[in-house]
Amino acid sequence: MPLHTVMPFPPDCHMRYPTHPPPHLCLLLCPMRLLLLLLLLLQTVPDKPAPEALVHWEIARLYAETVTLPELRPDEDPDAARAGGLFHLTTAAAKGVALAQIVLACGHMGLQPSSTQLAHLLKACTATGEFQQHPQLALRYNKLAAERGIKSAAAALAYAYMTGEGVGHGATKPQPATAVHWLKQALHIGSEDPGDLFAQTPDALNHRAANQSRTPNLSQSGQPPKPYNNSVTSPQGCQGLARSPGALKRGQTYKSRVSAVGPRIGESGVTVGSLFTIADQADTAASAAVAAANAVFEEAAEEEGKLLPGGDRAQYELLADLGELLLFGAPGDSTSPPLPPDPAAAAEAFNSAAEESAAAFKGKLSQRYFERAAEAEGAAEAVEAELCGEGI
Repeated sequence: MPLHTVMPFPPDCHMRYPTHPPPHLCLLLCPMRLLLLLLLLLQTVPDKPAPEALVHWEIARLYAETVTLPELRPDEDPDAARAGGLFHLTTAAAKGVALAQIVLACGHMGLQPSSTQLAHLLKACTATGEFQQHPQLALRYNKLAAERGIKSAAAALAYAYMTGEGVGHGATKPQPATAVHWLKQALHIGSEDPGDLFAQTPDALNHRAANQSRTPNLSQSGQPPKPYNNSVTSPQGCQGLARSPGALKRGQTYKSRVSAVGPRIGESGVTVGSLFTIADQADTAASAAVAAANAVFEEAAEEEGKLLPGGDRAQYELLADLGELLLFGAPGDSTSPPLPPDPAAAAEAFNSAAEESAAAFKGKLSQRYFERAAEAEGAAEAVEAELCGEGI
């Protein structure tokens, strides 16, 4: 059964899913109009991906497998697989999947994603003109991923605004104030206290539900609800969503509670990876399963973001960059606000960078950061003395 009979790539997809024009429109629209259209459509992207967005990602990966190895699905039209893969990849990105956003950011920069199948898909679409590289789109996709809490994406974005190089090269210039904002975002993501992670796991939810009532909770059929299957939605069980080469399980009847994970796909029903087994669970457990799947996608996006220029920098490097920018500040212009110097904050950043690098056994680098911290502290004392002398 061809993939397009399971998740079709409809002729009117630009009306039903306005995230990427169909391939025939891509060839008709001039590059500038297409770029403006895509940037406009990416202005409103959900903060958290709905379950259907994860399905779009999985379908894109399956199409990409078909493009890479056509013999896997000889009944599939290669052109339809290529077009369908690009459509579902861009749809997943527009629906908030940070992993898809970073893959497309890499594609628009000419970088090869870590997934061989997706890299081959983007290469094939570039050869046919269905995919065109735009630094503006690379910057936009990178920003979307950074806004969704991907540390490596925030670090790459800070590097781009700090140097004018990297992601969006040619579409941006150094903007120190914006770079400071994204450096702080990346550092905040890296230092967040995750809290009690067990409180959100399926085991904890089942345990909490059991403690709320000693009376068995009977379903409408009069039978106790079946226990939650942890193996489905643990990080190991979800690897197939983002990494392992999964396959459609044909011939299965999909009779689960589809409201928990999104719309039904086909009347015969399919199971894509392990995502659709979420629907077999109770509502509370299904929510936890979706959260677990999202966590796996975020982890994969974090690793993928390290492919972007500046995305793989260590915590102490980010702190040192922040200190350098804050020490002297920068004037503003028509596109960037001014960055006032803050030597006291710079000294704090350098001291933190020194401690972090020392913990990473970078002794010489740590000593250099301590020296920069001393210089920043001296500048802060001079500013304070000047203010006191003026009676402020």
